[in-house]
Amino acid sequence: MAELELQPEPGCLTAWFDRAAVFWVLAVERYLSDCPVSRYDVTLYGQGDGDWATLKYSLSPQLNFLVERNVLCSGCQLRVSRCSVLSDGFRVIERAEVLKGTMPPPAYVASLPIPPPLRCRIKYYLPLWEESDYYGEDWIMQTHSQEFVNLEDEQIIALKELQFNWRGRLKMAPLLVRVMYKSRLWHYGTAGKNIDWPYQAYFEVADSSGMMSVVLWNSLCPKFFRSLEVGTVILIQRYVVKDAFQMRTRPVSYYPDLKTYKEIDISLNPQKPAADIKIIPPKQVKPEWRLPNIKYRFITRDQLDTLPDTYVCDVIGLVTFVGRCERIRKKDNAFWVRRFVEMIDQTSMKPFILELYCTSQPDIYNQLHPVSFLVCTQMRVVRNNFHGGCSIAYLTSTSETQIYITGYHKGRPYTTDSTVRRFIQWAKSQHKTHFLEKSAVGGYYSFPPLPSNFQAYSQNMKGMVALVSLWEFKENVESLHYREHKHMVVQGVITAVKYKSQNTLTGSLMDKKHTQYDAGTYLTMWEIMQLLQSGRTELNNCTSNEYKTKMVNDQSSTDDYLHNISKTIESLESKEEDTLLARSTKYEAIQASTMKNSAPDLDPNSLSNSEETEDEYFTADEDISEMDEVPTLKLLNWSWESSKWSEIKSRVKEFLSFGRLLPESCPQKFEYAKKEAIMNQHNLQSSRCSSLLFDSSRDFATAWSNGYYALTIVDMISKFADAMKIDGVISSKQESVKLQGNIDRLKVGNCLNP
Repeated sequence: MAELELQPEPGCLTAWFDRAAVFWVLAVERYLSDCPVSRYDVTLYGQGDGDWATLKYSLSPQLNFLVERNVLCSGCQLRVSRCSVLSDGFRVIERAEVLKGTMPPPAYVASLPIPPPLRCRIKYYLPLWEESDYYGEDWIMQTHSQEFVNLEDEQIIALKELQFNWRGRLKMAPLLVRVMYKSRLWHYGTAGKNIDWPYQAYFEVADSSGMMSVVLWNSLCPKFFRSLEVGTVILIQRYVVKDAFQMRTRPVSYYPDLKTYKEIDISLNPQKPAADIKIIPPKQVKPEWRLPNIKYRFITRDQLDTLPDTYVCDVIGLVTFVGRCERIRKKDNAFWVRRFVEMIDQTSMKPFILELYCTSQPDIYNQLHPVSFLVCTQMRVVRNNFHGGCSIAYLTSTSETQIYITGYHKGRPYTTDSTVRRFIQWAKSQHKTHFLEKSAVGGYYSFPPLPSNFQAYSQNMKGMVALVSLWEFKENVESLHYREHKHMVVQGVITAVKYKSQNTLTGSLMDKKHTQYDAGTYLTMWEIMQLLQSGRTELNNCTSNEYKTKMVNDQSSTDDYLHNISKTIESLESKEEDTLLARSTKYEAIQASTMKNSAPDLDPNSLSNSEETEDEYFTADEDISEMDEVPTLKLLNWSWESSKWSEIKSRVKEFLSFGRLLPESCPQKFEYAKKEAIMNQHNLQSSRCSSLLFDSSRDFATAWSNGYYALTIVDMISKFADAMKIDGVISSKQESVKLQGNIDRLKVGNCLNP
């Protein structure tokens, strides 16, 4: 450090380096401060002051965009040329550059311990990409254990009695209850609020007299949230009863005979008074306590299509596809994180399609992988209407959803459920290799399916998606954060289509230099041909001036435009139905041939009575071997360019290139030998450095056997041209989009930043 110069602000120095120091980034961690934006602490390893050491800096808010777009991330190298040093030694990076194509840190460097937060008043860090999960050692180290409890001298009060006699009491009698439902964690901290642990979690607890909500507050959350599982029996003392907060979600109760008291909540606080919570071991729980048993509402895949919209249920299945994590912006500019998952059971060749948001179980959510048993509770049925009045049902998670995968099932209450036992019995008769070849991970998953015309799409979205110009499209795409998903609709004329084989998929998953935005365009092959034919006719029949005038006039009314698009597509409906039916029949024939021996009829009474054998299936994966290939469909290799394109191109002011397909957009085959590395690529970037980030074996096999199409679209007044991709052209092996193969439609501008 060669030079220090005084800043205008008192007590602040600026540090300049003779030669910009280069560091490895070991961690990027987020927290809230007094300012309205998130702040980031960056842990670096290098020669900051001459000696090799681990150093922690704060990042200037002006550099936040580097983190928000995942340019500055754990494992990268950072060249720091300027930082401010406060009078107390607190350092803030003000000028830095992320180096490209550098070597990852050695394993011993990646495993170095991370220092605590820089600012002493900050007690916790937030997850880097959302706020529904927990993050940090405090949540792991403080987990509360079970303990023996003597209840002989305790005067237990029933929930029913508490409901009618809580007012005016200074001291409440103890409660002996069982946890029936558990909500996701809620972070309510905001900038400027001086609360050590601004967290809250709801639990529905019950005894023989009824069910009531318990609210876990603040610093009790890192201590008890992970320990209070569904089915846990607890003794509660020194609690507070308050009028219930009504503006929140509640689970759908599976207990019609159990009264639910919604008028009051039981608050468990870290102080004034400090709640006393004791977790009772299962072996100490006595039948005379008359605590209700946990019930479930498991359904099978063949039942799903008969269930109404918003129906809440539980499901179990064998995972065949796990999508990449994507982020959806909320109104307050925070983010939800979700991913799509497909799984099957013994009752149908169709998969369950699951939309899973974070459930405050990061250890499970990030380990989701194919060929594992997945249980999801409190899932809500969503029915989506599309082409010809038909509908498709899928399941989405709720605030009370809990998920469990292989390795987390043992001892759960649902292991005795008859539907679960039948599924396990079927799974034990299967060879997982039959599913491994068909399984896939990652890639862009377009769901729910689009309606048959744009007008119906616009009506279904109910004003949530606006028609934007290509210029607005460009601005919106450039403002996207890392893995942010956003719906946009653009209008234009297709002037060229180019087929690209899968061997043109270049680029590295870690190459930030070439980060692009994933803007999708989905059409059936028949639609491509018809649209190109109509585009060719339209362009050939218009001179340049006529074309420009026509396009300007066509914009005069969005409703007219939507109506014209709708009429154009509706005129092709009858032929399209035949095409879709043919494709569906052919696909089902292929599925039948590959699943012929996978779903035998089962005798419900022929269940295994060996708990040891079932535990084996609940706690461990099986060895995987090879299997025969599944037959694939051959698709056309066809490209086209309008004869007017060269003339139009000369007047285009700017080309927006979103047509390059990166590996992040391609589903990959799942391989057990590379399980950790594959899943790490499709989870969100880790806050902390890990050797998995730099796995040298990155030659993952694609699940596509065919290529994709790139479209060139010109806006209505020929100012902008956009190169977009069609990645709906897939292999029949790609089970994760097998349903879409029958229903995909024209869709322009469904964007996600990889």
